[in-house]
Formats: sequence, structure tokens, C-alpha cells
Amino acid sequence: MAWAALLSLGLVGLGRLGYWQIDRSMPPTSRLNTFLRRGTLTIKALDGSVLQQTGDATRERVTIDRMPDTLANAFIAAEDRRFYQHDGVDYTGIVRPWPATSPPVA
Repeated sequence: MAWAALLSLGLVGLGRLGYWQIDRSMPPTSRLNTFLRRGTLTIKALDGSVLQQTGDATRERVTIDRMPDTLANAFIAAEDRRFYQHDGVDYTGIVRPWPATSPPVA
């Protein structure tokens, strides 16, 4: 019985050591919300807060009339292949997985 207690204690110790190693290698949480793309000019205040980001890699809001038709069609094709065949709710698509997910009838 003593060997089981020692084994359990050793496994707990190894688990804590592994957790400590992983925790030590992680970046600080203050850096998790910052994402800097190459080609972006970031203007910061004296306290380090971001005032503005500009450059080629920053995101701009694009209206749907400025989007190419092929891009809109690509999104529609990826999301719903029957998009133009229903009025917003694809009942066939909703029912399609039912035979695979229902339990077998005895």
C-alpha cells in the first residue's frame, strides 16, 4: 500500500512540474490582447496604450458594394450550397443529419 501512495505522490509531483514548465513558457496575459501585423505603424502613448494603428496590414471596413461578386459567392458557397434554393431557412439541411444521429430502431 505504501508503494501506491509513493507512486501517487510522484505522479502528482510530475504533474505539478509539468504545469510549472508550461506556465513559465507562456507569455504574460497583458500581451495576449495585442496583435501586431507586419506593415502596421503603431502609435502609442507614453503609458504604452495604443493610440492608432495604420498601414497596409490594418483592417478597413468594406461595404458590400465594394466587394467583388466572386468573394461574396465564395462565402455563400462555403456556408450553404443551397443558398439560392430556399428563403433563408434550409429545412432539408436541418433534417439531413437526422438519420445519422438517430438511434437505431430495434
